[in-house]
Amino acid sequence: TQMKRRIFGLDAALGPHNSNLRIDVAASIVLPCAVVRWCAMLAQQRAQFTTQKIRRGGLPEPTDVRAREVTAGTGLLCDGCSETIHPNENLHRVHVRGFVELRLHGECYSAYVAFKAR
Repeated sequence: TQMKRRIFGLDAALGPHNSNLRIDVAASIVLPCAVVRWCAMLAQQRAQFTTQKIRRGGLPEPTDVRAREVTAGTGLLCDGCSETIHPNENLHRVHVRGFVELRLHGECYSAYVAFKAR
């Protein structure tokens, strides 16, 4: 018999012999391979948008990053990629130069810090 689980707003039919599944043992979540590829592509695009925004001057250069707080997303827009940070995603609040607060996805935060390291 097949079992249905609700994953990221998608109904995924999961059966015992479905070869198009990826099992993440650490999280005990079973995801279709297409969803895994889509998530990886989305993360890469978000990081690229964040890096481009820094280069264009749309974000302050990460020269004096003081603090970071990680909470659940609140539905606000990411300052890096300009996409919504949903409640099922981590929201990284970063204080730059002591007074600017940025709200970033995890992958956008990683791109921001990597830009600093260059």
